[in-house]
Amino acid sequence: MMAIRVNDKDSNSDRKRYKTNRGLLTEKDIKEADKFEKALRKNISEIESTLIGSGLISAGAKKQDPLMVWYEVGKKINAFLKKNKLKKEDEDFFWDSLYGKSDIIHKTNLSHPTRNDYKMASIIATYPYSKLKKGGPWALWREALTYRPIREDRRVFDWLVSLLSRLNVTRDEARPILKLVGGRFKKIDTEVLSSSELEKKLKELEEKINEVL
Repeated sequence: MMAIRVNDKDSNSDRKRYKTNRGLLTEKDIKEADKFEKALRKNISEIESTLIGSGLISAGAKKQDPLMVWYEVGKKINAFLKKNKLKKEDEDFFWDSLYGKSDIIHKTNLSHPTRNDYKMASIIATYPYSKLKKGGPWALWREALTYRPIREDRRVFDWLVSLLSRLNVTRDEARPILKLVGGRFKKIDTEVLSSSELEKKLKELEEKINEVL
């Protein structure tokens, strides 16, 4: 894939638009993008059918269990991407392009790149659902992933999932924890830290969290 087909701002327009980090698209790029788009739309339709058929979401788009809904969406998207390889440079365009493809899964537009629900769903779907359920609702995990250190370093998110699943706190009780994590690593690029260095800092942070709970 060297390009992603995106939705035209004019919903009544049939014009095809493409986004890429390359300067000029070739005919091959466009054909590949169209093929990818066709497969993606089929996948989204299948996800909608599965969610409605299982009773997780109504035809009117009411989610019965938002965490389970987004967990299933994430699993299906991850499976799709495993079969349909996406180039690194196209990833941001891909996640943005998912908005507008399903009024059943998500009705609103993307407010900010760091708040992409589809991308967040893809991340949480790589963890055991039972741990996520113990840790909190979809709204809590969504909020957690808006914090840069939690979103960008999977080791930090691993630690957070483990921590919250053990603590069994409410969303309101968990919010100060998220702020502590975000504040502690606000000016630190944790990805340059070794595993032992990060582990030490997370242990110190956990001790501080236990003091305030």
